[in-house]
Amino acid sequence: MSIKSKRNRVRCHASRCPTHPGASIRELALAPINVKLSRKEIAKRLGVTLYALNKVWKEQGPVTAEFALRLGRFLKTTPESWLNMQRSYDLWQGERRLYTELKRIRVLRRSEIRKST
Repeated sequence: MSIKSKRNRVRCHASRCPTHPGASIRELALAPINVKLSRKEIAKRLGVTLYALNKVWKEQGPVTAEFALRLGRFLKTTPESWLNMQRSYDLWQGERRLYTELKRIRVLRRSEIRKST
């Protein structure tokens, strides 16, 4: 998902919001393996506060690089997968929040770039 500009038009490609990593943690990562751990125990094993885990779990906070490293280790996944999910979510949200403002930004033309001497 990305912003493409063609003749100064901004187009948002994905009409559906990408899944927040918190939803994936809840629904995809932990449910299929029937994890019988409480959120408190998961937070403890991740080495984060229950508050930090709940922020992500409830889709109210982002997965940071450090959090992704911890999740990757705990769930035997890659940290990159969690960060890519967060990046896609953030970009989609940002496109919608800034849509009108982004349309007003003039694209830099080659003729406006000075050649170095």
